[in-house]
Order: sequence, then structure tokens, then C-alpha cells
Amino acid sequence: MFNVMIVDDFRVFITQLRRLDVWKRYSDTFNLKYMLTDSRQALDILRRECIDILITDIKMPKLSGLDLLRYVRDEKLCRCSVLLSEYTEFEYAHEAIILGAFDYIVKPVTDSMLTPILERALKYLTENPDNREDDVINSNIEAVCHSIINGNENFPDRIHTLAESCGNKSGENLMRYGIILGDAADALFSRLNEEYPWIKNIVSSPVKLRSALLQSDSKSAAEGLFTGFCNDLFVAVKTYYPQGMNELTRNVAEYILANYSQKLTLSDVADACFVNKSHLSHIFKVNMGISFVDYIVKYKMQMLRLMISDTDMTMNEMADELGYDDCKYMSRLFKNTYRMTISEYKNGTVNGQK
Repeated sequence: MFNVMIVDDFRVFITQLRRLDVWKRYSDTFNLKYMLTDSRQALDILRRECIDILITDIKMPKLSGLDLLRYVRDEKLCRCSVLLSEYTEFEYAHEAIILGAFDYIVKPVTDSMLTPILERALKYLTENPDNREDDVINSNIEAVCHSIINGNENFPDRIHTLAESCGNKSGENLMRYGIILGDAADALFSRLNEEYPWIKNIVSSPVKLRSALLQSDSKSAAEGLFTGFCNDLFVAVKTYYPQGMNELTRNVAEYILANYSQKLTLSDVADACFVNKSHLSHIFKVNMGISFVDYIVKYKMQMLRLMISDTDMTMNEMADELGYDDCKYMSRLFKNTYRMTISEYKNGTVNGQK
């Protein structure tokens, strides 16, 4: 099934075009998915969804059909673009061809005019498979990564758009949807690990997520799981490496995140960063909104949660990994942070309550 979009600022013309018999004859081949009067809205949809055939008027306000074709050509948004116009001057057709239009039709459009164009488009699309859906998904993955790294407020919308593009590729196959979402989660996790090598210490890899996605009983449930995973990544970056840190705070954060297995005293970190410890303590709290000591404890306790959930390490092994000489001290920190003991948390995790 190939998706078709019609764009014309006159709704009456769109209605007339939609009523042509060709859509009934090819109802199992062409999906007349969008009929729009706003060319800017059309461009937004083209950027996030797979549209195989674009049928657009030339003369439209704000963004003309020729301008729309320029975006389509430059960003590779659609393989077959058909230009419509009431004008018969050659320069329009000529410019449309230069911009990569598949064909050109002069209004009013009849069934006998559109049918051969759609048949040729079908032949072209069938003989030239496209990876446009993958391009859309990859573009949306990068957009989500950008939102996580920069702490953008439109982050929820970008997650939904990514999940929607995965849904477009999977169709009605729920298992395939889960697999594609899992692949997107892997790509996100890998991309962010390149940027923040420490993030894998506090956010579970997508292995468990993949299993849960495949057991989902609906697309909305699967999207909810995927959204939760993305939110964990977003919160991790916002909490431990937010935008707006000055150079000193960034250096201190990077040192802590990379050397978590050490005791990390204020004096030692100040020496490592070549600054006075009082100055470091003040600047760090002003920038991060949390004290130097609390930042370290929060990070190590988040790591401990992941160790409890995702590994079979003993208490001694976990304490050693986190730079604690005393398991009891580590346990007290955990209880103070999460208001439960390690055993209570572990039992809750094992029983699926966390």
C-alpha cells in the first residue's frame, strides 16, 4: 500500500479529486492518507511520515507548491511528486521538472488524466524500493537524542513522533512494532552512550525493555514502555550532566562520573581540578542546585539500584564497586535515599513491584 497526500488551498478541488474513480479501482494499492489545505502542515507531515506520492497545487499562500517541491527534493521527503495548476505556461512545468517532479497536471483534473500518472507512479515505486521509512525513524531518533542532550521542552512530542514513525513501519503487526521500538531504543542507548559513557551505569540497557515490548498487548502499552525508557535517559542527563554548567562544574561532574569507584572527597577532587575546595563546593552547588556530597551519593545510589535490579553481585561486591569500605554504611545511605532497605527494594524488584 502506497500513501498519497493531496495539498491544495481550495477544499472544493480536493473534494473533487478525492471523488475520482481511480481511488476506488486502486483502493488496495493507494491509500489517500492526507488531504490538506495548508502546505506548511503538509511539510511537517512529510518530514515525519512516509508519503509515497505527493499531489500539490502550485499557487498556494505562505508556501507555494514549487517551494514545497524544493524541500521535498533537498530533504528527500517523497519519491513521486505531481504538480497541479490552472496555469499552462511552460515555465511552471519546466521548473517543476527541475525540482524533481514526477509529473505535471493542468486543472481541472479528470479520471483519465490522473489514472495513467498513478499507474506509472505505481510501476516506479514497485520497481524502486525505498528506505524512506527507515530514514524517517533515524531522523526522529536523532531528534529525541538532541532533545535529551539539550533538555528541550518538546521532548514528549518527539518521543511520540518517533513511536508513531515506528508504528507506520510496522503497520498493524504488534510484534513487529515491538521489535522496531526495541531497535529504536538500542539506537538511542548506543548514541547516548557515545556522548555520556556513564549513562549505562544508571539506566538499564534495552534488553529488558525488548522483552517487555514483545509481551505488550497493545500499541499504546508498548509506546508507554518505550516512553518510560526514554524518560529515564532524559532524567539521567538532566540530573547529572545538565545544560548550563560552567566549565569548573562540568569538569567536576565528569571527574565524579568517571571515578565513581573512588572515595571522592572534596579535597581530592578539588586538587584534581586545580581549584580551592571551598570555591569548588560553592560553585558546584550554585550550578547544580545540589551539594557536592549529595550529588555523589545520589549518583552512587542510582548505580546501586541498577546493580540490585540487573546483576547478581553480592553486597560486598557492590560496595567495592562503588568505593565503600563498609556495606552497612552503604545500606544506610540507600535507606536514607529511597526510604527502604536494600532487601525491601530487591524483593520489590524481583516481584515486579518496581
